[in-house]
Amino acid sequence: MAPSKDLKSPTKNGNTVKTRIAEFNFSHINSANSETNKRPRTRSMVSLNDSTNDDPSPDPQNCDTIMQFLTNHELRISSKIDTLTENLKCSVSDIKVCLLAHQTELNTLKNDVAKLTKGNIGLSTRMDYLECHNKQIERDVKRINLIISGLSDPLNESLEELRIIVNKLLSNIVKQEINVDSVLRLGSHKAQGCRRVIVRFSCLSDRESVWNSRKETKPPIFINEDLPYTLRRDFAILRKKAKEFKDNNENCTINWKNKSITSDRESHQVCNGRLVANKRTESEECIISTKKPVPIKKQKHIRNYSNINLTDLATYINNIEASQGDVETVTHGVINDILAIYDILAPIRTVTYYVHQHKKFVSCKTRQIIKQRDKAYKACRRDPSPANIQSFKNYKSLVKRNILEDTKHEFNKKVEKLHFWGALEKIYPLLSPAAEINLEPDTVNSFFVNISTRDHAQTLPPLPTKPALLWDDLDLSFKFWELSTQDILKAWKGTKNKGSTSLETTGLCNKMMNMCMTSPKFRIIIMNLFNMYINEESVPNMLKLAKVIPIPKVKNPVSPNELRPIAIQPVLTKLFEFQFGFRKFHSTTHALIAVTDFVYKAWENDQVCIMVALDVAKAYDKACKEVLLHKLKWYGVDSKLQASY
Repeated sequence: MAPSKDLKSPTKNGNTVKTRIAEFNFSHINSANSETNKRPRTRSMVSLNDSTNDDPSPDPQNCDTIMQFLTNHELRISSKIDTLTENLKCSVSDIKVCLLAHQTELNTLKNDVAKLTKGNIGLSTRMDYLECHNKQIERDVKRINLIISGLSDPLNESLEELRIIVNKLLSNIVKQEINVDSVLRLGSHKAQGCRRVIVRFSCLSDRESVWNSRKETKPPIFINEDLPYTLRRDFAILRKKAKEFKDNNENCTINWKNKSITSDRESHQVCNGRLVANKRTESEECIISTKKPVPIKKQKHIRNYSNINLTDLATYINNIEASQGDVETVTHGVINDILAIYDILAPIRTVTYYVHQHKKFVSCKTRQIIKQRDKAYKACRRDPSPANIQSFKNYKSLVKRNILEDTKHEFNKKVEKLHFWGALEKIYPLLSPAAEINLEPDTVNSFFVNISTRDHAQTLPPLPTKPALLWDDLDLSFKFWELSTQDILKAWKGTKNKGSTSLETTGLCNKMMNMCMTSPKFRIIIMNLFNMYINEESVPNMLKLAKVIPIPKVKNPVSPNELRPIAIQPVLTKLFEFQFGFRKFHSTTHALIAVTDFVYKAWENDQVCIMVALDVAKAYDKACKEVLLHKLKWYGVDSKLQASY
């Protein structure tokens, strides 16, 4: 490796340092004479100095000498470099360890600061709560006080004499013994006028009794509450103005909360001890105040199906033993076993909820902000830092503003559609409240039951004769066949609302059946139960009862005839009926298509088509069951199961 032009020594303060070149030892050159060894060394040094100062190109002989030196001491130089590298690595490792230690200490300090900050926030919150609590206590204590004005004020009156006078006055008003806790004259004695007396009672009930009987006093004695001076001053101004209206034979209304008084012609409000008149104009906006509707409190019984483990449910179902007996006994046993399992896994609990009469209109944008507000509230509860508290407050105020804007937008849309008074009546029904529906359940039940009830003494109508049909020569027969577990599962998959939790008359619901259908043992139990119905040609009476919900046909129904009964059949009944559906690939839509096709063909042939639609009231309820069963026999449908069902 030949030395390059970088062989020049570095400069320091403008002076060239040349001593590093003299440190090279050329004793490795083979020569017998030591004298000669010194001579090339001096020449080499001089030549190097000359080359440094005059000629920038190095001497080839010196380059070869340096190369020979580096070649011979390669191992020593390499080991020295390795040692320096290892030392550097150790130093870097030590620095990393120190940095990690300092970072750990810094994190500890940050956690301590966060805890102190959190503790300070909690302390400030508690201090605010204590301050509010103290103010509430002060207000409650003031509520026990009453002010009596108009009592005689002698010059040298003692507190005991004043107490006796006050006790006597209050006992005469309330008509019972009243003992006050303390009495005190307010202010200093004056030659003219009587000082007011503040009375503190021992209990709130005595104070309320005296306050309710305050009008029994005779002027100039009056009993008032211990109100602040500014509030008493404003109330006195309102009473004075009300007296003026009364003297002028005008009706007026006082709003003590807003400190305003309104007559037929004008309106006044007290501001800073002065009565300010507000003249009405035709273009003035009116404020309509309505009472907030009270939500209706209701209770319902629910089961928590989300916590049910299907493995545990299957284990309980596998332990069900087959019951013996008739159709009624076996069905009752199966239903009781299912309910007993759910009573263990998901017992019934009572939940109280509120039904709001008028639901507030909220836009989708506001709903999203409400969700963000709820998240910010939860974050604030977990970590009440100033940032989280401020974020929650911002979202809370934003929700209020958006709800106000939604209300205005809703009202404006109603005004555009229904005009002002129509929109007002739609949103705030003040003048014509909805009529109350007073229909007893027994009245509704008896009305719908008696529709299809026929007097047993009444003779049956004559049974019709079978008409001549094209398929009379065919052997028509109808029979039930036994079911398999695949039929049960297929029928259940075809049912609707499998997640419904509405209980029917047997206490089961679609949600229970849907969870039980995952068990092969349960499908076998249902299969055996339905096959028993088919073989014995009987359906238990408990599956013939339905839960009926009346749905109003009109806005305000006043009679049972204006209700539409919706029957919710037992879930086992619906599953059993689903096994024997109507004609495949056909529905009521096909009947409508046939009618419209007939009309279109008549139009195409230039014919007049007249369709007469007859609506028979309660047709299905009033249909004669005996005639219906008689007609079913024409098509081979003759079964005890059909008659009993």
